[in-house]
Amino acid sequence: MTIITNFLTNKLNILAFVCDTSDSREAARHALFNRWFLKNNKDLRFLKMDGIINAEGNMYYSSLIFSRNHPQQDIIKNTYIEFIGELQK
Repeated sequence: MTIITNFLTNKLNILAFVCDTSDSREAARHALFNRWFLKNNKDLRFLKMDGIINAEGNMYYSSLIFSRNHPQQDIIKNTYIEFIGELQK
């Protein structure tokens, strides 16, 4: 989490990731990362958005983390929502 926090110290940086599906433990990885995020974001400096994509029976868990002070916060949120929506089609 220190590496991630340091990366996100720059309010313009955005972290996007998809949990690995190779061993069918993607939901557990997503839940674990969410717990880490909640534990390490007590000061609420960062926002986290989650998306689940069901593609041909496979579930892909993704997240986006960025600074609450990002100057383009609304654009980021809307773009992520649209992106996940497109992947659901």
